[in-house]
Amino acid sequence: MGTGRYTTKGRAKRIQLDYFKQLHPFRRWKLILSVAAPVLAALVLAGFALRGNQRIYNSGPVSTAHAMFGAQCGSCHVPTAGLAGAGGFLLKPSDQSCSACHAGPIHHENQVGPQTCTSCHVEHQGRAELAALPDRHCTRCHADLVTKDGRPSQFATKVTSFDRGHPEFAVTVKDNAQSRRIRLDQTAELKDTSQIRLNHETHLQTDLRGVEKLPDMRGLVRSDKGLALGCTYCHETDDRRAQIKPIAYARHCVACHSLDFDTAFPPVPHDRPILVHAFLRTTVTEAFEKCRAGSPGGAATSPAARTLRRQCAALKLAKA
Repeated sequence: MGTGRYTTKGRAKRIQLDYFKQLHPFRRWKLILSVAAPVLAALVLAGFALRGNQRIYNSGPVSTAHAMFGAQCGSCHVPTAGLAGAGGFLLKPSDQSCSACHAGPIHHENQVGPQTCTSCHVEHQGRAELAALPDRHCTRCHADLVTKDGRPSQFATKVTSFDRGHPEFAVTVKDNAQSRRIRLDQTAELKDTSQIRLNHETHLQTDLRGVEKLPDMRGLVRSDKGLALGCTYCHETDDRRAQIKPIAYARHCVACHSLDFDTAFPPVPHDRPILVHAFLRTTVTEAFEKCRAGSPGGAATSPAARTLRRQCAALKLAKA
């Protein structure tokens, strides 16, 4: 080989054998970022932990109803007896966490397998309504419904969707001393045996007089037009959530429709006529005797004295 040409040995001498001891700018920044990134992430996590903010661990926005404590994971993810060994990211919400605010019985006492609240009502899916469930949550059991004790179910056993195969709803109709369940499509047998004709159109209007003063705010619906009674204000389910309880005057009507016969006297009870007559007779008689025995026109200013003066004035035994 000629001496003027490059040889393998000559080329090898051009290689800097200790190149790895000197950091190239790219390698230097790679090392810096490899160390700085985990340290920065650890500092961010530590900052959230010190402030007690768990939002960084949130897997997605919670529903609108739970948005008020969306950053407080411990409101739902709490240790329970059944999940004693779970913790951290494995700590799932339990039925006890839900029932702390949403008290209610199980789906059905004869259901197969443990159906938890989160089996159907799945959180962290955005600003959705948890009660609005797709059909698949229902049909996974009701498409081939079986019972825990193996007996035939009293409900439809083959329901594949809400608009296909779902049975017609039914109401309880009282026929003499017996009560029967009548489907809404059995129009010939549907009979309203109640003694009061309730005008739903009137009662479902917004801003009815006195609706804002109702002591129990259950079943009220607030919209842009105002406050109105909802269906569930009167129509409540029983403890088994299988039937609608009868409407009771003392719970559903008295707040707006009190049975006043005179503003000076308490309202009469909503009961049998013989008891109403006895109440009126006793109330008026007692007031009459107190007015004749006392001095309702005096200077007494107690609430009882003022009430007695109004009653005596109503009975024409004293001046108001």
